Amino acid sequence: SILGPAALRNRNVVLIGGPNYSAYAARVLSSTPFTIFEDEDLGEETIRDRSATSGASAAFVPKRDSSGQLVLVYGLITVFPNQTAFEAGPRAIIVSGVTGAGAPAAMEFFASPACLATLRASFSRDGLKHVPASYQVVIKGTRDGAMPLTWELAAYKVMQHPPTLE
Repeated sequence: SILGPAALRNRNVVLIGGPNYSAYAARVLSSTPFTIFEDEDLGEETIRDRSATSGASAAFVPKRDSSGQLVLVYGLITVFPNQTAFEAGPRAIIVSGVTGAGAPAAMEFFASPACLATLRASFSRDGLKHVPASYQVVIKGTRDGAMPLTWELAAYKVMQHPPTLE
């Protein structure tokens, strides 16, 4: 049977997958500043910043070496309250990425105390006294084969209007 939104409400949820593989991820990322977008001109999935005010949206595009092997990938972490109208309480986390190594790089970042300290320092530098209830983080990773080798913060956005799983 398929798990419905009501079964996920008011619970801590971690969803791993992008909009091409998960209806929930597609629904959530359709209304967030960063989203994963299939760029037909490039023939690659990219992470787009739809909130960019300079006209064209900013993009995080994977890079390939001279033999066509991916060497730079991007992951996306989306965190938001999983309870309508409440900033405290259960959270939903969506981990996605471009290419097979993007999501693992994002998970490695999110599991690293040093990386989370870097993220908290970025929040603080930007005047945020606490970790926001709703935010997205783009992770840049280098890779070897399908495995991420390094991961670091590429960008983040605080979401003023958090999405929902419903």
